[in-house]
Amino acid sequence: MNTKEPLLDFTIKSNSIENLTNIKQNDLTSTFNKKTIKIVVASRQYRDGSILARGYGDVASGVRGLEYLRKIYPAAKFSFIFEHFADSKKEFLKLKAITTISDVKTYVLNGKIKEYAQFQSQPWQQQHQENKVNQLLQEADFIFHAPSGLIAPLTSSHGEYAHKTIGVSEYEKATGFYSKDDPHGIASFNMGLTYNRIYLSEPIIYKKQFQDNILRKYCRNPILNNQVKYSKNNFYFHYDHDINSLVKMVRIMLLIESGCSKNIVLVSTNNFYIKTFKQEEFKNFLLKCCPFQTVKIYVTNNNGKYVEFIIYENPQGKDVKNIHLITATKLSNNDFKLLQKGSVINYSTGDISTSDVLALDKLPIFGVFKKKCVFLSLLDKIKDFCMIAGNEQYQDCINVWELAASNFTREAKDRFPKKSPVEINSLQKLRSLKWKAFELKFTSWLKENNQTESFIRDKAEAIIAIQ
Repeated sequence: MNTKEPLLDFTIKSNSIENLTNIKQNDLTSTFNKKTIKIVVASRQYRDGSILARGYGDVASGVRGLEYLRKIYPAAKFSFIFEHFADSKKEFLKLKAITTISDVKTYVLNGKIKEYAQFQSQPWQQQHQENKVNQLLQEADFIFHAPSGLIAPLTSSHGEYAHKTIGVSEYEKATGFYSKDDPHGIASFNMGLTYNRIYLSEPIIYKKQFQDNILRKYCRNPILNNQVKYSKNNFYFHYDHDINSLVKMVRIMLLIESGCSKNIVLVSTNNFYIKTFKQEEFKNFLLKCCPFQTVKIYVTNNNGKYVEFIIYENPQGKDVKNIHLITATKLSNNDFKLLQKGSVINYSTGDISTSDVLALDKLPIFGVFKKKCVFLSLLDKIKDFCMIAGNEQYQDCINVWELAASNFTREAKDRFPKKSPVEINSLQKLRSLKWKAFELKFTSWLKENNQTESFIRDKAEAIIAIQ
C-alpha cells in the first residue's frame, strides 16, 4: 500500500477506543472546570450549477465530524454552521434535515444571497445568519471545518481564526482549500482509507423493524435471522441521483438472480426511475443480457398502490422473474439503515455513502470513475486484508468485487449488454455465505484500524489547550 502520509505508530482496537477517550478527557479536566469549551463545526455545500454535483455529502461530512467531537467532548457546547447554494426549497430542506442534530443549534449561510438579489425573493432563501456566525467564530475555542471550501466568514477573515481552525480533506484527495501558505492560513489533515482515517461511527438502529408498512411487507429484515433465511424474496436497495446507474443496477441484479427461484424486491428512492423501465432502449439492453423469458414489474408506493407491467418477453429465456419495485416517497433514517444492511449489494459514489455502508458491515460496490481514488484505496485495503495469515481463503473475493464495480462502470452501448458464464458465476457469489463472511471480517478489521477519532482528538486538544 502506498502511504502518502506517516501513520500513527499504534493501532486503536475497537474495544479500547472508549478507554482512550476517557483518559484524554481526564487530561483536560482542569480546562473544562475553568469554562465551558465552545466548539464550532462548519461545512459548505459544493458550489455548482447542478444538484448532481452539489449533492449533500460535503455537509454530511461536517455532521460526521461533529459526531466524533461530541463523543470526545460530551461536556462542550457545540454549534453547527452550513453554507448552501441550493436552487430549490426541497434541496434546502433536505440540507436542513441532514443538519438537524439533537442538542446542537444549526446556523445557515446562503452562499448566493450577496451575489444575486433575486435569491432573496422567498423566505427560505433569506435565511442568512452571518452576524451570528461571526459571533460564534469569535467566541469558539476550536473550529472544525469539513471539505469543499471555506464558509464565507472564514474566507473573508484574513486568517483571523486560523490559529484555532482545522480543516479536513475529502477521502484520498486534498481539497486545496486549507494550507498554511494560503492567505487564510488554515491547516488540514488528510482523510481516507490510505491514512486509516474514515468516518466509521457505529450506526445506531433504534427500531428493529421497518417502520414503513410497505417495506415491512416486502423486504426481509436483516436484524431477524429467521426472516433472512426463509424470505421468499431477495432484495436490493438503490440510492443514487443518476438514472443510468439504475440501468446498471438492474443488469447486475438480474445476472445475480439468474437460476434463483426467488423473486426480487428493488427499493428505489426516486419515483422518476419508473420511467426508465419503460424505455425501449433499456428493454433492448436487457433482452441481450437477461436470461429470463419474462420480466414483470410491480411498482408500489407508500400508499400501497401499485401498477403491473412487463419489461419484455424473450422466447429464448427461461422462467419468469417478478420484480417488486418499491418507490419510497420518504424514508426514516432507521429504515434507510435497515435497507442498506439488508441489500444484497450497495452502490456507492461518495465519501459518506462509503462510510455508511462499511459501518453497517457491508462492502460497497463502486462506480469506479466517479470516485476512482476511493475505489483504488479500498482495493488496496482488501488486498492487504487478504494477505493476512488466515485470510488467504478470501483471495477470490477480490475479483468478485472488482467485477461488480466494472459492471457499474460500463457506459458503451456495445459493451453493456454483453454477458458471459464466467461473469455470471462470479457475480452470483455476491449472494454466497462466503461473501457475507468476508464482508463481516473485512469491515471489522477496517474498524479496528480506523484512527479518525484519535486524530481529531489530538488536533482539537492541541488547539483547545492554548486558548
